[in-house]
Amino acid sequence: MSRIVELNLGFPEQEAQKAVGVLTKLIPHVSQENLVIVGGLARRHHLLRRGVEFPQRPFNDLDVMVKDPSELKPSVTDDFLLYHYHL
Repeated sequence: MSRIVELNLGFPEQEAQKAVGVLTKLIPHVSQENLVIVGGLARRHHLLRRGVEFPQRPFNDLDVMVKDPSELKPSVTDDFLLYHYHL
């Protein structure tokens, strides 16, 4: 959980809680050892940790990568709407 909390860097409190909530909800649906968070959340985290300003934007989606699609359990659709994916 503490690793998840690190990713909310730079969000206002309400947005940070939303981001942590979404990530916490995702964990049971994926093989964590091969999960990589990418996209805006990852960019924000790495830039802010290095002192580079990042524009304030609301948390509205989560981009992730997995080594193999089989590592994402079918149950993920119980809690999430998958917009698109790439093999």
